[in-house]
Amino acid sequence: ASDYASGGELPQALQMSKFLPVPWRFGHASFERALRESNKRMNIDCCPVYLLHSPVHWRPIEYWVESAAMCKQKGLLNALGLSNCNADQCRRAFEAGQKFGVPVIIYQV
Repeated sequence: ASDYASGGELPQALQMSKFLPVPWRFGHASFERALRESNKRMNIDCCPVYLLHSPVHWRPIEYWVESAAMCKQKGLLNALGLSNCNADQCRRAFEAGQKFGVPVIIYQV
């Protein structure tokens, strides 16, 4: 299969799920646990795109991008998307994605 995050061909249907960083989800383990649960519900090992949804959390957006990169290294996701972020958060997430090695490829409103 081609790596669409690096410019490869997109599949006909793209599965996605979202992570909502609510106050009781406060660490990298929370992100990974939620992703694993989503993957299990979708009956997949690796989520093509995992969306960071409404990052209204006391942790900065870069923290959650780092969580996504850690999960990418474990083969749990291919790319990160953003949902309901402002322009500054999008820029910072994209830069963090480059730093941590996870592509930020989709913005969903």
